[in-house]
Amino acid sequence: MASKNEQIGEVLRVSIDKIKQNPINFEIYSSKHTKEDEDLQNSIQLYGQLEPVLVNQNTNQLISGHRRYNTLKRLGLDKINVIYKSVDVLETIELIQSNRHREKSLVEKVNEYRELKSQLKSLPIKKRKELMGSLKLREFLHKEIGISQTNDVRMKVVEDSGDEDLLNSVLSGEVSLRSAFRFIKGGDSEDRNNLKNEIKKSIENSKNELSFHDVISIVEDVYKRK
Repeated sequence: MASKNEQIGEVLRVSIDKIKQNPINFEIYSSKHTKEDEDLQNSIQLYGQLEPVLVNQNTNQLISGHRRYNTLKRLGLDKINVIYKSVDVLETIELIQSNRHREKSLVEKVNEYRELKSQLKSLPIKKRKELMGSLKLREFLHKEIGISQTNDVRMKVVEDSGDEDLLNSVLSGEVSLRSAFRFIKGGDSEDRNNLKNEIKKSIENSKNELSFHDVISIVEDVYKRK
């Protein structure tokens, strides 16, 4: 059998147990099961695996195709179609770029932004310029991720506020970034604490389980009353 080096770019059918999930994927993207996963499972059951996954030839870790991999595992299939690719320090960049067309939450985009920024800064200047061309770092990040500069600034304000509860609420999706930003900019420390307490009280007094949109509505309503 030919080596992986000789088979780079070819579609191969290998044992699924040889392929590893990429830990960076879990740091960036949610593992929540979605309707998209259900549709993918139905498609694979009907037609098989139509699109191979992309795998780092050096580590056997997935670059692209975690949902396909997990669906095949869930269905109990023992073979997977892969394409090996030679990547080194650009693995995280490859992973993010391969998920460009994935539907993502704001938190996932912020995670992408941070990971990509960290990776780019770790590259030698020459390598970074080759990758970004004439674009500045911030311009390249916005081009690749699609997150607006406004949301980038808002996230920075939330992070710098020192309010860990609020930051965690944004990162978990319980409170929108826009609401958190308005909350911080809405007044002095005492005002913010009063707002926070009223928000918590409104949530605790709710008899029913709150949805994501319910929480956002409570935050917005409390803020408007102030």
